[in-house]
Amino acid sequence: MWYPQNPKVLVVDDCFDEVKPLLSLFSQTGIPYLYFDGGIDSVPERPFTSVRLVVLDIDLKDRTNGQNEKGKASALAGYLDQLITLQDSPYAILFWTKHEEIINEIISYLNDANCSPVTYINMEKPLPKEINLDYVRTHFFSNLDNDSFEFLINWENSINQNVSSFTNELSNIVKQESESSKQEWDESMKTILTKMACTYTGKENINDATMDQANSYAVSLLNQSFSESMPTSLQPSLSLPAQSKVTLQVVANLNKILFVEKSKDDQIETGKVYIEENNKQLHDLLESSIIKESCRDNCKSKLIGVVLTPNCDVAHDNVLTDSSGNKFHRILFGLKILVSENPEKYIKKKKDYLYITHPFNDEHESCSAFIFHFGTIQTIPINPSSIHFSYFMKNSLVFDLQSKLANHVNRLGNSMLEC
Repeated sequence: MWYPQNPKVLVVDDCFDEVKPLLSLFSQTGIPYLYFDGGIDSVPERPFTSVRLVVLDIDLKDRTNGQNEKGKASALAGYLDQLITLQDSPYAILFWTKHEEIINEIISYLNDANCSPVTYINMEKPLPKEINLDYVRTHFFSNLDNDSFEFLINWENSINQNVSSFTNELSNIVKQESESSKQEWDESMKTILTKMACTYTGKENINDATMDQANSYAVSLLNQSFSESMPTSLQPSLSLPAQSKVTLQVVANLNKILFVEKSKDDQIETGKVYIEENNKQLHDLLESSIIKESCRDNCKSKLIGVVLTPNCDVAHDNVLTDSSGNKFHRILFGLKILVSENPEKYIKKKKDYLYITHPFNDEHESCSAFIFHFGTIQTIPINPSSIHFSYFMKNSLVFDLQSKLANHVNRLGNSMLEC
């Protein structure tokens, strides 16, 4: 959908007049919100993914009228599940009630469904005349009392604000080049985006055959420019504990989010990883030279290749191409293994020609790791129409891999005689 999205606050109440001052206050302060009255037909096309605060009235005449506490709790928990993606979203609830027993029932339902809020508060619904900015600051956000949640909200807000500023700057360039006509503005913006795509690809013009790819390159340049303008700190700062112990599964999930994710497409890009099933000889050679014999059955190693051709060469088509249309790319081979502890415990001996990633969760939520062997770097033909990429290593991890590979290739070595 092209229209602006991502409201952050959800207000559920069947008495609009009672919440109208609150909604007006949200509008005045620029807080994006959703309002639902609890009616049977009052549901979205699909649950919202970005809601962070739910203001929930317990008594909704079309859903909880005449029910006991357990019935009300079940109905409200089910209704919330229709409104927002409970299992995937960190969110808080402000219950507009003083009935602790109903709140406990709702939280119990949400806990059983593994989708409980990160925090919640309860308070008696204020009179409309009592709702003002000071009231909201004092009774809503200040009482949530969850530093990590507040930190993440501030981070999201920072990104939204910077995206808006970046979009405004881009639009101002267009305004300087065009008149007030909406058609002229549209054409000028398209010209700028085309110029960005051409700059990225090194081509002078974009034709219909390369339009989809050009869109991708324009987006890539926008993302690159925007990411470099993001702030590197937030206020207020988050007080972190001096030490933290987390499980291997948590570490693997974090690394999946931050560094290695499932590939979304089969477009050739730096950092894309594929499973190579047609080179048993190389697989067996790497497994026998790297993995301890006692670990081989459990780690279920697979031969993998990662694309290290720079994206600029891919975009400019500065790669060798044979008569069959196969393009030659720089590929580094290694193994993907399943792990239940530090991946280094699975290898015979740590060597400077090995690059070992930390654990991450693969597409089956199995804790895994990559082990690349610098001696396998090759330039080989790849048919874009037949290759399937399973993973995508993000830039920071790829840069680290490329840096260590370059150092290994350029090392002088030490030839001094030992005693």
